[in-house]
Amino acid sequence: MTDTKTHTLRDATASNPNAVSVRIEPKTMSRAKFQRRHDFRIGAQPVYVDGDRTELNRPLMPLRPLPDIQQENEALRLRAGRTRKMKSNAAVVTVGIITFGHRAQEAFNRLPDERQDRAFKELAHEIAVQLKTSLEALVVHLDETAIHAHFTLRAYNDDGEPISNATRLGDMSALQYLAAEVMQRFAPEIERGNRKKARLKAGADYPDTLHRTVKQLRADLPQEKATLEAEIEAISLELSDQKASVEKTHRHLRKLEAKAELTEKEIKRKETYSQRLEKKQAAMAEDMKRLETRQASLETAMAQEAEAIEKEKQAV
Repeated sequence: MTDTKTHTLRDATASNPNAVSVRIEPKTMSRAKFQRRHDFRIGAQPVYVDGDRTELNRPLMPLRPLPDIQQENEALRLRAGRTRKMKSNAAVVTVGIITFGHRAQEAFNRLPDERQDRAFKELAHEIAVQLKTSLEALVVHLDETAIHAHFTLRAYNDDGEPISNATRLGDMSALQYLAAEVMQRFAPEIERGNRKKARLKAGADYPDTLHRTVKQLRADLPQEKATLEAEIEAISLELSDQKASVEKTHRHLRKLEAKAELTEKEIKRKETYSQRLEKKQAAMAEDMKRLETRQASLETAMAQEAEAIEKEKQAV
C-alpha cells in the first residue's frame, strides 16, 4: 500500500508533518464553562472520548474559578482607564490547544511522560508571557485519537487589552515560531509548520495547500473531527440556553403587552425587554451561523475521510 504522494522535509510546497501547532480562541463565560467541562472531563462527554483512557489524562495545574478571572479582567480594564462597563458577552478567558503533525506526534510520543508535561508547561507559560497575561489551566489529553494539550489564559493582558487582539496574523505567526522553539528543546525533530503563503511562493498548487495525502488525512482527520464535534456540541448547548432565555423575555413582554395601560416604570421595562430580546435574537442568529459552518466543516472532514479510506483500498 502506498500514499498518493510522499513529502520530504525539504519540500517547501508541502504542509509540514513535523510541525507543532498552537491555536487560541476567546471564550465568553458560558462558553468557558463548557470548555472547562470538556477539558477536565466534568460530566457527560462526547462519544469520541475513550472513557476507558480518561484516567490517563494529566491535569498539570489547579483551576482558578472563572468569576475570579472575570473580576481580574475588570480590574485590569479599570486600571488601564477603561471606565466603560464590560459587555455581558465579553471574553473571560482565551483557550488554546497544542497539537502535532503526525511525524512530530511520533517524536513527541517517544518522550517520557514527565518530559512531555514539562514541554507543555514551558510552552503554555511562554505563550502567557508573550501575550502578557496569566496561565489559568493546563491539561494533557490521552483519551482521544492523538496526544494534545488544552490551556487557558486570562482574556485580558496586563495592560487591560483583550487577548483577542493577538489573533492578528503577525502575532499568531509569532506563536507558531515560539511553539517550535520550545518543543525543539525536548524533541529536535519538531519544526514550525510551513505557512500557506510560503508554500504557494515555493511553487505549490493552491489545491495542494488544501488537500493532504492519504496518510496525512488518516493521521489528522480524527482529531479535526473530534474538535468539530466538541464545538458543535458546545454551540448546541449554548443555543438551548439562549432559546430558554429568549422565551423567558418573550413571556415578560407578553404580560406587559396584555395590559390596557402601562405605568411609566412598566413602559421603561417594556423597552428594556424589547432591547434585550433583540440582542438575544441577534446572538442566536450568529450562533446558528457558527453551528451551520461547523456542521458543514464536519461533513467535509467525514467526506475526506471516506475518500481517503477508498484511496487506501484502491492502493492495496
